[in-house]
Amino acid sequence: RDLHSFPTRRSSDLVLITTTYTMPNSSGFSDILKQHLSWHKARIDCLASIITALFVRQTVNLSALKNAFSSKAKPESIYRRMQRFFAGNLIGRTDVARFVFSVFGWQNVRLTLDRTTWEYGKSCINILVLAVVWRGVAIPVLWETLDKKGNSNTGERMGLLELFRETFPEVHIETLYADREFIGNEWLAYLRQAGISYCIRCKENAQIAGKGGTRQALKSHFRALKTGEGKRLGPVMLYGQQHYLEATRLTDGQLLVVCSDKEGKGIEAYGERWQIETLFGSLKSKGFNLEDTHMTAPAKIDRLMSVLAIGFVLSCRAGEAEEKRRPIKVKKHGRPAQSLFRAGLDRLVSVLLRGMRLLEVLGGEVMDLLAVKEDVG
Repeated sequence: RDLHSFPTRRSSDLVLITTTYTMPNSSGFSDILKQHLSWHKARIDCLASIITALFVRQTVNLSALKNAFSSKAKPESIYRRMQRFFAGNLIGRTDVARFVFSVFGWQNVRLTLDRTTWEYGKSCINILVLAVVWRGVAIPVLWETLDKKGNSNTGERMGLLELFRETFPEVHIETLYADREFIGNEWLAYLRQAGISYCIRCKENAQIAGKGGTRQALKSHFRALKTGEGKRLGPVMLYGQQHYLEATRLTDGQLLVVCSDKEGKGIEAYGERWQIETLFGSLKSKGFNLEDTHMTAPAKIDRLMSVLAIGFVLSCRAGEAEEKRRPIKVKKHGRPAQSLFRAGLDRLVSVLLRGMRLLEVLGGEVMDLLAVKEDVG
């Protein structure tokens, strides 16, 4: 137990009031992780303790996490233990991806690719993330912390997708969604050759080939569109490939043009890309506060992302079970009042802060959701 003391006044006398709460127990998470990760027990227990502290504190700052461990060790010792965890080469690049797929058991997936970036001091943290679209959010499976500012290049994107295909050769990729950063002749040629269907936003200055070798920028071709209006075009030659286009004018005046290798995958389908933005929000200010970290080395950031990805999956699965126990309200605009991630995280924190064993309280529903799926791998 942690003891917290604070003074209050009563009849001009200073009285010391002491409140107590039970430190969260991480053993439940250890039991879950053992099903999926073939690691040494000490490593799994350390990971489980970090995830438990992450849930309770909802920050990745190690100075805050060290006080939420259910350990008799001094906070300074716990801090050094976490430093060693993130400094050591303990997490394989595909370990977490395999964990995610063993939990969900996917055979067909829709992928989304994007970057999240921020600055800490003079350092720029820049993470390229490949995620699976799932129930209003994207589940991270592979990522690379880029040792540079700015956009990813074709080689970095191909590297992530090739690693995904090598790790899960039996999984079918239905569609890849991406923003206008992820465009270009070489990149789209790779997707075609790999047999990966895609739905990607185009840049306004991209040029389509016309009759007689003439070329016209997309912004010129769709200039007449008014707010809310839409237009389809195709097949047309764009980025060295035949594409089907759909365009609309947004309320802020911007032109949104989506290109796809297949007819019918337009703006509505492209909306699935937004789910990775929901993921980034959950990892940052709406959940785990990733930007609180003082880590800047790419390898350490990759390991930190591994911890967050596991925590994110546990929260989403707990949210599924919570939704069945207590359905999430839907607001007037048709969107849920809470994401599955937030509902699950709140439920997990409630259980942990009451000092109750995780598996006993959450019961079989969550265990079924977190169990290894035998048809994967």
